Amino acid sequence: MNISLVLQMLVEQGLIPEETVDDVAFEVSQTGLSLARVLEKNGLMSCDEFHVTLAQMLGTEAVNLAGLSAASNAIVMSNTVPTTVAAPTATYASPTSTTVSWTQATVAANAPAITGYNVYNGTTLLNATPMAATASSYAATTAVGSSYAFNVKAVNLAGLSAAGTSTTVVNTVPTAPSTLTAVATSATTANLTWTAATVTAGAPAITGYQVYNNGTLVATVTGTTYAASTVAGTSYSFTVKAVNAVGSSVASTAVALSDTVPTAPTAVSVTASSATVASVKWTAATLAGNAPAITGYNVYN
Repeated sequence: MNISLVLQMLVEQGLIPEETVDDVAFEVSQTGLSLARVLEKNGLMSCDEFHVTLAQMLGTEAVNLAGLSAASNAIVMSNTVPTTVAAPTATYASPTSTTVSWTQATVAANAPAITGYNVYNGTTLLNATPMAATASSYAATTAVGSSYAFNVKAVNLAGLSAAGTSTTVVNTVPTAPSTLTAVATSATTANLTWTAATVTAGAPAITGYQVYNNGTLVATVTGTTYAASTVAGTSYSFTVKAVNAVGSSVASTAVALSDTVPTAPTAVSVTASSATVASVKWTAATLAGNAPAITGYNVYN
């Protein structure tokens, strides 16, 4: 049933005041009550009176002293709500905003036209007033660390469409990278590797990793390795954070690297084993944590 048309016909017949039309139509769209119930609720006419009047308006006959004319063509109305809006698309805009987009609903033939759309997080209405009939997106305010289930309903004078499938958005940062290792490959280079971080389903994808030394950012990379420049005699403490559109994860467990030479061998002794041969012995040198491994010894005279 085209509620706007029916209300206008009631006004033209002097059955309801014209200034009540907008309020009645809005109440029907927001509450889901039938037009008859809203009219009765507002003291404009009883349900029975409305149905009798409606029947008279939908199929009318002309009368004179000779009798009734043939019935006019009936006006077929469909008092149905719009079709269900399909699951919307949620596009991450910033840590505090997600754009919710949808394909517009349709209405049955002769049903009231769509007047707007409502956007929900679960069952909570997000837009304060119905959006325009031509609307197809909405900028939803979000908070870091929160999850959302966006769905959209179409509105016409018959009421709200059924709730469609929700699209889940998880506004969280990735987990921390794990198993970080640092291995010196030369006097000036160390190779860092780690296990990739993960994100919760519905959260923005990982876009890269931040590498830190002693809390200072030294590089941003897209993979899970990094060749760090080092200086001989210097100690390092590396950590890595994963990054997505929401922000950075907590830091990985730190790994220490000492770009230092071994300690001096100790307890050096020389024992002559013949007139031409002497045996030189010593206690092995040691290394600072994660320093390059000892590769050999040089013996001097």
